[in-house]
Parts: sequence; C-alpha cells; structure tokens
Amino acid sequence: MKKTMIIIGAVVLAVVLFVGSTLAFVKMRGGVGPDNVLAKLPLVGGMLLSADAAGGAADGADADAGPMGAAAGVRTGNLGFLRHGENIRIKRLLDELTRQKAELDTARKALEKKERDWQAWALQVKLERDAVRQDAEKERQELMRQSLDLAQREDALKAIRAQLDKERVAIAAAEQADLKTMSDQLSGMDAQAAANLLVELYSDPQAPERKDTVVKVMYMMEPRNAAKVFEAFPTTRKEGVDGIRLAAEIFERLKAVTQEPEGVEGE
Repeated sequence: MKKTMIIIGAVVLAVVLFVGSTLAFVKMRGGVGPDNVLAKLPLVGGMLLSADAAGGAADGADADAGPMGAAAGVRTGNLGFLRHGENIRIKRLLDELTRQKAELDTARKALEKKERDWQAWALQVKLERDAVRQDAEKERQELMRQSLDLAQREDALKAIRAQLDKERVAIAAAEQADLKTMSDQLSGMDAQAAANLLVELYSDPQAPERKDTVVKVMYMMEPRNAAKVFEAFPTTRKEGVDGIRLAAEIFERLKAVTQEPEGVEGE
C-alpha cells in the first residue's frame, strides 16, 4: 500500500513539475498573445500572457472602467512588478516541488531497501530452516541405524548365549557319585576298550543325550587316565567315525563343563 501511494505521489509530482516548467519557460519567452489557446486556459491563462497583451488587457479594463479603472491602475502599479511576483511564486513552487520529489525519492529508496532487507532475511530464514531440517533428518537416520545395529547385536548375543547354553554341560551334585563310579570303571579297563565304548556311546544317533554323559565321565576321570583314553580314540574301529575328530570335539566340550558343588542340593 505504501509503495503504491509513493508511486502515485511521484506521478502527481512529475505532472506538477511539468506544468510549472512549462509556465516558467513560456514566461521566460515573453508569454503568449491573448488569442493563443494557452491564454484561454483557466487559472494559468493570465500567467502566460505577454507583457503587451497583459498591458493592453489592463488598459482596456481601465478604459472600460473609466475613472475608477484608471485609479485602480494607479493603485496596482505597473504589470512588470506583477510578473516579477509571479515568477517568484513559480520559482518557490518549483523549489517546493523539487524538495518534495527529493523526499519522495528518499522515501522510495528507503522502502526499496527495507524490501531488499526483508527478502534477504526471508531467504536466510529459509536456508537456516532447510539446514535444520537436513540435520534433523541426518540425526533421525543415524538413530535408526544405531537402533538397527543394537538390535542386530542383541540378536547376535542371544544366539551366542543360546549356543553356549546348548554346549554347556552341567554336572549336578546328585549325579556326581554315579559319574565317578563310571569313570573309575573305565579307568580300570584297557584304554582302547574304554575308547571304543565311549565312541559307541557318543556316536549313537538314537540317543544324542549320551554325548553329554560321555563328556561328564571324561571330566570325572583322572587326567592321566583320560589322556590314555584320548590317545586310543584315533585307532577306534567304528565305521563312519573319525576318531581324531571325535576326540577333538569331546576335548573342546570339556571346557564348557560346570560342576555343582557337593551338598548344594541337600541344602
């Protein structure tokens, strides 16, 4: 709205400057005759008359008015003084219009500067807002990636824990006496015979739970006797069984054996 008013004011000021400049130019050229079309314009026609035309018009008016007109001519003085006064008024008008135009130009420039500043501010705000949105999106994606990574780690830990639980061999206090008896019996046998018996039990597909029993018995044996049995595993004669691989598997599973202290169950 302000910008529109400034534009309208500038147009009006330009028109007034043009009219004032025309009046000044015509007056400096000596004015126009009474028959000129410009002399017949309302308001400004009398200002555009030449000195002779203005004087003749004044004399005619004095003659028509008679003695009273002559007296009026004497009171008003010569027309040159009037023309000088009109020039001064026109000059003042032009100065005032020039000053107002300068003020309007200054106001227009200030308004344009404010508009440029506002546009720059709006662009800066948009850029900052876009940057914040991009940072927020990056953080959201990073959080999602970390969440997925944590979930995968939790699944891996669960799988490892399940595998450890599966491989763990726990010897309860109640079965320790029976396992000790079995281990002593195997220790009294020939090492190869003991190895053949343990291989048969461990590789029985119909009773997979016997694998844990074999591991527990080997755990309860004296280290020297267990070593002799392990030495006999490679020469075991059972079809489809690799004695060395089987011995290595039992040896690794011995690391996962846990023994419950005696007397815990009774307490």
